[in-house]
Amino acid sequence: MTLLLELNDLGVRCYSDGELLHQSPGVAVTHKQLLLGEQAWQQSRLHPQNTYTEFWSQLNTAPINSHHPKVRHHGDLAYLHLQHIESQLPFELREQDVIYALPSSTDRSALALLLGISQQCGLNTIGIVDQALASLLPHAQHSELWHLEMHLNDSVLTRLVLADDQLQRQQFEVLNDQGWLKIHSKALQFISDEFIQKTRFNPRHDADSEQLLFNAIPNWLTQCLTKPQISCEIQGHNIDIDSQQLRQFICDSVPGVIEKLQSLDNLYLGDHLSQWQPLLAASSRATNLTQTQQTAAMSTLSQQLQAHPEGVRFITNLPCAQKVDSLFKQSSRADHFLWKHCAYPLNGLYSLDSDGEIITGEQTGALMYVQQGKVRAGENAISLKQKGHEGSALATGDQVHIEGITEVMTFIEVKR
Repeated sequence: MTLLLELNDLGVRCYSDGELLHQSPGVAVTHKQLLLGEQAWQQSRLHPQNTYTEFWSQLNTAPINSHHPKVRHHGDLAYLHLQHIESQLPFELREQDVIYALPSSTDRSALALLLGISQQCGLNTIGIVDQALASLLPHAQHSELWHLEMHLNDSVLTRLVLADDQLQRQQFEVLNDQGWLKIHSKALQFISDEFIQKTRFNPRHDADSEQLLFNAIPNWLTQCLTKPQISCEIQGHNIDIDSQQLRQFICDSVPGVIEKLQSLDNLYLGDHLSQWQPLLAASSRATNLTQTQQTAAMSTLSQQLQAHPEGVRFITNLPCAQKVDSLFKQSSRADHFLWKHCAYPLNGLYSLDSDGEIITGEQTGALMYVQQGKVRAGENAISLKQKGHEGSALATGDQVHIEGITEVMTFIEVKR
């Protein structure tokens, strides 16, 4: 079993066998007792001087002002957070193989520290992969793609290029102080001011009521996506808030994110940002990725790196079977199929064996057969996904996906 840990501090995720096992925000509170993850988030306004939210985005060993005996620096908090995540899993992390998916902005010193923390947890690190690359690998259909995702303290924009069947990260930009905490704090400020103006009640007059307000904000923002007005109640005080005014106040606080949403083509939003995209822009040309798609992408990545281990380095390019969008413009009938960089004419019979190799003629126990421009599942096929109905002739540019095999069969026309 290989674990995949996706280190977005808005929700550090642990995957295994294509399943999301646990998600935990990168937040710690060190007041009296150590709290981590969701518990820390739910008490962060009660102990603001003892709350830490940057230990993943600024992973280092610089001393921090902490009175807790186990906490000297952000590295300690990251280690303790992984231990906390382990406590929520049905197994121990020790001796597990792990792949890390990290933001494009992760620097070399943070990578080195992460490897040390991973070793201390007993994990066997077999790969470290760029998060944007991992997310877009199943969606790469353009020569240039952009990935924008929200984190706790900032958002990260990554440019990727698809060429020669490789998807490669080219560059990235960090939109500082334009993450979920900024949106959350702006919503808290706006709603608090509305309470004061309309009821003279200040929900931030003590920590308990401010924490109640803080915890209620995600639910109110969700309502704001679909309702022209939302009703807010804190400690017996009720007000109605205009959703459009709240959205505008929030948008003014993340101008860089708004500008990217409105200006970039072939932009994909990570599922954290996708959840709130309607809050930030009524319309957008971006493609919103879902958590289900992200889980599937992480599963694909895990399978690919198990089959083709790259060693312990920060992987910023991976093989991609998708084709550049301008490559196949024709809709004519195909005369060849492409498999592992070789083209085979469609005037014969071929078998795809269990090792992923093409064999001329009919082979017993094959995964798939190709004959006269048509495909059919073999005896040992788990799942065969193709464009069009099974048994129909395939056109130029159509593709066939075989479950359990990373390569994709593409049908082409060879110009003479």
